[in-house]
Amino acid sequence: MSENTEAAVRRTQIQVDGEPASYLTARQDGPPVLLLHGTYWSRVWFSVLSHLAEAGLRPLAVDFPGTGRSGGELTPETATVPALEDWVTRFVSALKITGPIAVAGHDIGGAVAQHLLVHDRLPIFRLALVNSVLYDSWPAPHVARLLTPEAIAATTADE
Repeated sequence: MSENTEAAVRRTQIQVDGEPASYLTARQDGPPVLLLHGTYWSRVWFSVLSHLAEAGLRPLAVDFPGTGRSGGELTPETATVPALEDWVTRFVSALKITGPIAVAGHDIGGAVAQHLLVHDRLPIFRLALVNSVLYDSWPAPHVARLLTPEAIAATTADE
């Protein structure tokens, strides 16, 4: 990628639920493309943002609450797919996006994207899943057992 193209990518934020919601974008006009991350944060989408902008799209790679540079905290309650689905709808509303939107989801972001589509929460006209978990597969049973208060306390006792 050229330096000029990479310079077009910028980080900005908007308030959602009284907390800053940070996101990467590369353009203010064009059809919006919402990019939902997985385990890490919006930075996983960095390499595609300028390409999407060059194609005439408005990429929006958001950090879920408590991840990346967004405020808030992820808890066992707020990190569920349905809770993140609700939060994403509030994020899109805060951006005042009302028309059709494309959504891409990676990892757990893919499960959130599927929920948004299936529950008709946003007017999604395109959906892309990248190494995504399935609709209701998070948390996976082998991970869910670790989310009990006792298991969390046991894993953080040595910190």
